[in-house]
Amino acid sequence: VGHHAQITHELVFEAKNLPALGFTTFFVTKSNTKSTVENGKAVATNAAGDLLLKGHNFEAVVDHKSGQLKAISRAGKSHQVAQSWAYYPGKHSSAYEFCPSGGSVDLSGGSKLIHSAQFEGFAEVTVQVNEWIWQTMRVYADRDYVELDQTIGPVADGDHISKEVITRFTTDLKSKGVFYTDANGRQDVRKCFL
Repeated sequence: VGHHAQITHELVFEAKNLPALGFTTFFVTKSNTKSTVENGKAVATNAAGDLLLKGHNFEAVVDHKSGQLKAISRAGKSHQVAQSWAYYPGKHSSAYEFCPSGGSVDLSGGSKLIHSAQFEGFAEVTVQVNEWIWQTMRVYADRDYVELDQTIGPVADGDHISKEVITRFTTDLKSKGVFYTDANGRQDVRKCFL
């Protein structure tokens, strides 16, 4: 089931007062005193049984079986959202070059919800897309975004095909082809389709 099944603990904390373009070091040490480990509570659901992750001024709706994001509601309006996974067979791609040798191959069919929990300040959902793709979706109560953390690999290579793995979001938003990405910590990089 991949290395995700071997993870027994995850530390989540909010780092405050970080210096601009700087860093702060945090140390985690084992203590001999007993402490409370929060396992989380059940995530709220709607009438259909889908999970409701509530952020600041928005709500994310997650399918209760596949764990996939279905919609985001804000200010009384709901927008459909679909995430899919695929790979492009590659020739000699590298970290700086994308050289596909054909069309994309869909990987989205077998997604399943592995874990969901509501903690103090945030809710999270973990999804297994296939044997080598995992995603944790986290929504913080005081934030206006959905955080996605993907773990990909080791990528199946028994077929001797190089794979360029992608995720694609489809929405009903009328954005005129404009979207924003967060690449290497540079938040809100504006991009558009021409």
